[in-house]
Amino acid sequence: MEGFGQATSGSTTTLVDTTQNWAANAMVGKRVRLVAGSAATNEVTITGNTQTTLSFSAIGAAVDNTTSYTIIEPTTRGAGNSIFVPRNSTNPTLNNNYLYMFRGGATAEIGRYNITTEAYEPITFFPFSETLTTGTSYAYDGVNRIYFQKDATGRCYYYDMIVNEVVNSSTMPYSQGTAAIGNRMEVVTTEDNLKYLYMIRNGGQEFWRCLLFW
Repeated sequence: MEGFGQATSGSTTTLVDTTQNWAANAMVGKRVRLVAGSAATNEVTITGNTQTTLSFSAIGAAVDNTTSYTIIEPTTRGAGNSIFVPRNSTNPTLNNNYLYMFRGGATAEIGRYNITTEAYEPITFFPFSETLTTGTSYAYDGVNRIYFQKDATGRCYYYDMIVNEVVNSSTMPYSQGTAAIGNRMEVVTTEDNLKYLYMIRNGGQEFWRCLLFW
């Protein structure tokens, strides 16, 4: 959440809050969610703003002084998204303090929500190339890595939370069928502390696994 407040007036295309002092167009691309009042339940992308006024496409009911609102920082999530909480990272400041969120929706975007400050922090990682959507699966190794399979390609990677890098990890040695919605990947630790990455093939029922020895 970027911010919140109570509108002092508005219309079907504007929200005015005279208590604010926004920088010009600083809210463009973010979303305003109307949570109370006559225009409640509407959520729309902000197309422009002045110090006190947000502009957006027309909604069904006019904003007025009964309207409470929140401004949402992250972009809309899409197919292939997921959320993880670091638990045993070698960087203890991450543990139980952040939610790591892959956006999905055919993007390569990831961000994290700081539970302590209640702020969303977009993250730039390298390389910023693979877009993720329907068919993508994820698995957290319990330490520093979040493994994922891109769509239904069989190509596997891991995201390293410490260095903000995406690294080639493995490939499923079998063709896949139609991309499925839902997570189909998990890291399993054996009794002798070996870690395996398990995957179910899109369009199939069989498991494949890879020993995480590196």
